[in-house]
Amino acid sequence: MVGIVGKYVYEKNEGFEEFMKKVAGTAGADLAKHVIQSKPTFEVGFADNKYTITVFNGDKSTVNTFELEKEFDEVLPHGATSKTVVTKNGDKFTFVSSFLEDNTLTRVYEFTTEGVTVHLSEKKFGGKAIRYYKRV
Repeated sequence: MVGIVGKYVYEKNEGFEEFMKKVAGTAGADLAKHVIQSKPTFEVGFADNKYTITVFNGDKSTVNTFELEKEFDEVLPHGATSKTVVTKNGDKFTFVSSFLEDNTLTRVYEFTTEGVTVHLSEKKFGGKAIRYYKRV
């Protein structure tokens, strides 16, 4: 098992632009453009049986603290809030986030010694993407 606690910097995407355009639609085109151009870094911490993930995106940061398998209100980097549950299986975290209009976003974080690969999928539009981060 690899360590999950640490800092990670954005490397690249696969299918992320198409994913964001599909999910955001025309109403969210400006937001999608901003998210597509972002190159976030994030840090994972662990204390008192709780994980904290801090996402840094330009001059803005978003902090979420959670316990595994317990629903919490997650604030996403672009400001939206979702009801999220995180499970852990070995070196993988799976985030399942529920939004209005019966949509679910699933993010699977696969941690390795080199970094983390994030697989994104959402239910309503069938979008899928991958984001890669390097451990620093």
